[in-house]
Amino acid sequence: KTCLKKFVGWAESVNQTSSFWGRPILVGYNIKLFDIPFLNYWLEEYGILKVKDYRLQVPWSIQALDMYDMTFMLFESDLDMENFKLDSALGKLNLARASDKHDAQEDVQLSVELFQRYMRFLRKMRQKARVTS
Repeated sequence: KTCLKKFVGWAESVNQTSSFWGRPILVGYNIKLFDIPFLNYWLEEYGILKVKDYRLQVPWSIQALDMYDMTFMLFESDLDMENFKLDSALGKLNLARASDKHDAQEDVQLSVELFQRYMRFLRKMRQKARVTS
């Protein structure tokens, strides 16, 4: 409960405009199906937020960048891609875990690296492609 309160406080603190549109955007791997529902459940369970209309209540944006979706978009036609789990995505980018044991902090760090590489890739593609209206 203490961690969730601190997380909510942090999310509110980075919204410098204190507006709906100034809320931070969550980024992670499979966050739409796991992390966000998990957060919403426990925030409501502990009475920190009334999540029934979460779009108005949560201090983060209703937008989320799920690296699972982005990995799928990049590699959906790659026949060598066994599945779209985090470890498979990392393998495509020659990234690996330090050990076989699950470590949530390491998942976060590896997801950050995956996101940064994805953004660099998009910027390069934008420079190469000529976008017209």
